[in-house]
Amino acid sequence: GIEALKKLLVVSPDSVMAYYYLAKIEFDRAEYAKAAEYYNQALSANPGFGAIYFELGVTYDLDKKVDKAIEVYKKGLEFMPHDAGIMTRLGTLYIQQGRLDDALAQFTALEKIEEARLDAMVKIGLIHFEKKRYADAAAKFEEILKSSPSFHKARYYLASAYEENAELAKAEAEFRKIPDNDTSYIDAKIHLAYIYERQGKIDSTVAELKDALKIKGENVELLRLLASIYRDAKRHNEAIETLERAIKVSPKDPELYFLIGVVFDEAKMYDQVVSSMKKVLELDPDHANALNYLGYSYAERGIELDAAEAFVKKALALKPESGHILDSLGWVYYKKGEFSKAVKELERAMKLLPEDPIVNEHLGDAYLKSSDKKKALSAYENALKMSPGNRELTEKIDRLKDETKASK
Repeated sequence: GIEALKKLLVVSPDSVMAYYYLAKIEFDRAEYAKAAEYYNQALSANPGFGAIYFELGVTYDLDKKVDKAIEVYKKGLEFMPHDAGIMTRLGTLYIQQGRLDDALAQFTALEKIEEARLDAMVKIGLIHFEKKRYADAAAKFEEILKSSPSFHKARYYLASAYEENAELAKAEAEFRKIPDNDTSYIDAKIHLAYIYERQGKIDSTVAELKDALKIKGENVELLRLLASIYRDAKRHNEAIETLERAIKVSPKDPELYFLIGVVFDEAKMYDQVVSSMKKVLELDPDHANALNYLGYSYAERGIELDAAEAFVKKALALKPESGHILDSLGWVYYKKGEFSKAVKELERAMKLLPEDPIVNEHLGDAYLKSSDKKKALSAYENALKMSPGNRELTEKIDRLKDETKASK
């Protein structure tokens, strides 16, 4: 035990093994600072004790002293230049620090050691991928698969590199080779869905996600993704049905209720919008987006405007720099007939969202009600630049120009 080892040090103060085993005891107790102290004393007694460099490096790493860990690993490689364990740990720390060129050099050297070659090759491929050198990444994973064709994680990385390099046909082919009993299968299906979505093949996108759900079961994230695909395709009823399935699995997730509320809004099912946003607030009373959405929904319909103002003001207190929430507050004031207040808040919103056509249009409406036709026309024209072909805006501009001519 510890006491026996300490007694040994009294008799033999340079006992390397006494310091070494004291260090291991402290390491096992997660007393990393004490362990490091004993390991360093062992190295002082015998700097050539190679095994200690690996263990001391791990100790510093676990103690979140990464720079010291790197220093120790580098010192260890001076004594054991081909130690695969130290080289792997050092390369991994370089990756964690974002020192990808140093990591690449380390794993390139490690690739020459047979027992560590495969892992080193994977790391090299992933470093190329991280550095957006997708062709180099693909070449490395192709090399791996020549000798290890059933290494499907490497095939997944290869397909991902092809996808990022816009070689979609190659990516699709490789993702399809991953069998359904492999851990990468679900992720491969998701990637296939994204590829088909980019190509506008919505039915194929849906089919891939449904296949993934057959394997994974009623997975909330997959259901959320499928619902977003339906929503983007304006297949609102299917989006709603899919989100209702997700809610059954995770009935306490406020984001699911928020998302289904947005879809209800897009489907013009306004009563369900209100009930969904109220459910969000029941689960999370400080959900700023739901507060804003509910307040804006009331304002748009011209109902419960005092409640709308309270909801939006609470949202603004939570997100005081949100241009969208400022727009909502300005719109509530507009609907209440408080046009000077509306102009003030909408001008603030436009400073934050100068390229938003809705904010510009709302500001134009508020200027018009405040009898500032010149500013109203300018705001409408700005909005039309951002939303070309908008008939309602065009009509507002034409009407305002006609009124201006008639008044001259």
